[in-house]
Amino acid sequence: MGLEFLNDKRSFLKSQGRIRSISERGNGSAASKRPDRNPA
Repeated sequence: MGLEFLNDKRSFLKSQGRIRSISERGNGSAASKRPDRNPA
């Protein structure tokens, strides 16, 4: 039961981080891979 909770929390945090990165930088993965690039 504990492991299931940890997995759920981890995927939740991962999706939250992805959403935050997309909304902040505009282009999600490309922007996070190249932080030196300015967001469009």
